[in-house]
Amino acid sequence: MENYIFFVYVAVAVFALVVFIARSRNVNDLKQKNEDLQKRHDKHVGELKKQIDNTEEAKLLRSQLATLKDALAAATADILKMDVAQKWLEQHPSLEAERKTMAEALAELGNNLAQKMAEVADLNKRSITLASEIAEMESERTQLAREQEQRKSTTEEANKRLAQLQENIEKLGEQKLAITSEVNALNEQHKLVEERVKDLAGKREDLQKEIERLKTEIEKLESKRAEALEYDAKAKNLDSLNKLLKSTTDLQKSVSDTNQLMMKDLATIAETRKKGPMVLRQAAFEGIVKNPVFTTPSADQEFESETQALDGMKNYVRNIREYDLPERLLYAFHTSLKTSDISSLTVMAGVSGTGKSALPDLYAKAMGIHLVTLAVEPRWDSPKDLLGFFNYVTNRYEPTPLAKALFQFQGHHPQEGLHPDPDLSEYMLMAMLDEMNLARIEYYFSEFLSKLELRRGGRLDDTEHRRRVAMEIFAGANGLEKEGENNQEVEFREKPIQLFANYNTLFVGTMNEDETTQSLSDKVLDRANVLYFGRPNNLKPMTADKQNGTQKMLKRATWKNWKQEVTAIDTQENGRWQRAEEQLQELNDQLASLGRPFAHRSYQAMLSYLANYPYEAAGIDESDTLGFFKRPLADQIGMRIMPKLRGLDLTQHAQTLELVGKTVQRIGDDTLNTAFDNAVNRQKNRSGFFHWQGLDWAYGEDS
Repeated sequence: MENYIFFVYVAVAVFALVVFIARSRNVNDLKQKNEDLQKRHDKHVGELKKQIDNTEEAKLLRSQLATLKDALAAATADILKMDVAQKWLEQHPSLEAERKTMAEALAELGNNLAQKMAEVADLNKRSITLASEIAEMESERTQLAREQEQRKSTTEEANKRLAQLQENIEKLGEQKLAITSEVNALNEQHKLVEERVKDLAGKREDLQKEIERLKTEIEKLESKRAEALEYDAKAKNLDSLNKLLKSTTDLQKSVSDTNQLMMKDLATIAETRKKGPMVLRQAAFEGIVKNPVFTTPSADQEFESETQALDGMKNYVRNIREYDLPERLLYAFHTSLKTSDISSLTVMAGVSGTGKSALPDLYAKAMGIHLVTLAVEPRWDSPKDLLGFFNYVTNRYEPTPLAKALFQFQGHHPQEGLHPDPDLSEYMLMAMLDEMNLARIEYYFSEFLSKLELRRGGRLDDTEHRRRVAMEIFAGANGLEKEGENNQEVEFREKPIQLFANYNTLFVGTMNEDETTQSLSDKVLDRANVLYFGRPNNLKPMTADKQNGTQKMLKRATWKNWKQEVTAIDTQENGRWQRAEEQLQELNDQLASLGRPFAHRSYQAMLSYLANYPYEAAGIDESDTLGFFKRPLADQIGMRIMPKLRGLDLTQHAQTLELVGKTVQRIGDDTLNTAFDNAVNRQKNRSGFFHWQGLDWAYGEDS
């Protein structure tokens, strides 16, 4: 019996041990599952909070989760207590009743935990279902928003259409009234015409009788006319003889006057030779300061900003002078002048009568810039035609208006010698060569253009640099001269006289493109901004200037403050012109494959144009760093790059031109895109060659 009890105790102990081990494993598994469940619960709750935080279901779910947390905390505490009890049971194996109680409590705890796990599973399923319902509701809300937006767009379009139809109905009503009025007027006229016809029918009979009488008179006059023609022929012969005699007499007088002038000049030369070699003096160049082109301004032109100046210029052109010039063209002309340090010349090209000569005049008067105009003649072939020449017969320098103006505006005059009166070196000067391609530009302007290029990057207060950029008209002199009653010889020294364009001098030119003119060479094109003028969309006459009195004139310092310089950092990574530089490089690679790349000078000139464009006045937002510069970049491509493609065979170079077209499209300027498409369009350009006609400056503007 004792053995049986012993075995029972052993069996119970083994069973308890097995139960304990199983329970321990289950407890560990439950702990792990509890931790995993807690993590999943926290993650899921975080996601659900974002979607259902303000719904009634969310409030209920949060309450249930709080309850679950409390139950889990209690279960965890019970498990800890069970661990302590199990250890204590191992230390007291004789307390079987307490062990059974603990085992029952442990089983009950397991059942409670399983029940809570089932509740958590149900909550997970409900949360998933709720999330799905929320997603469906969000999809429905999005769909409803789209339908509402479509209905709104449809309603707005219908309203616009209704307003347009209403406007058309009103116009048709007005037209109907006008037509009715015209019909009534025509009916009245018809009655008057009928009455007039009756009167004319009566007069017709009288006129018929008069015609018969006149026929008889005409026959008589015809016989007299034949006699008169004979006398008239004799009179004409006599008149021709008289004209020929008068012409011969005039020619004899002209020859006689010319001979007298030549005799005087020869006498002057002979008298000069008797005196021996003659030293040329500054006095022979006094003509450059006499009768100055410009007088002292009455006041200085003041602008608060460049934008204010441009707004005033547009108002002057359009409202005061009533001239139809596109805003984009005005800004392009202004920016081209601001880049004159690197692009020495601004050229306006196109057919005659499109406003090329008017634009510099309008701009100069609006801004307060002195303007001197030279009409180029076909015979021009040297810089003397620009600046003047020395007349060795009269021993005098004969300056042009441009030479006088340059002398007034250049500054840096030596203390001894001739000085301009007034000295206007603190103001601005614009020199315009009108119809500059009537003669070969390389003959009369090439040397001056080279001097303008040398001007860049130097300081004109440096004597050596000033000598390089100047045209010397008097080399200076030194020698002896006799003074006083005793004819005492006195030594004299006179400084050279130089003419040069200071940074305050802007050069513009106009050129007509027809069979009577010369084309621009690559040397001129690379140093110029060429603005092509198309035919005007609206033909309007230019009115006279309504301003009276002396104009206020712009100071050189104000102009200088408007100018911007390009630095090396601007084209580096994240630089202001990095994207523009990449697009220009892409275009240059494509032009290189055609054998027509542009040089570093043109590249620098284009960047300078971008830096000096009046973005604020044009209403361009510069915070758009990827595309704010597309309009000035398109201007420069149209002015400098596209003319290089003229004459290319569209078939032979179709592939490369297609690449150029894609690059142009990426720039995103509609005006440039349209102009390029016209140049390569075989329907509009039937010659089969690339034909560039410039940008349509008015494209996109309201007419």
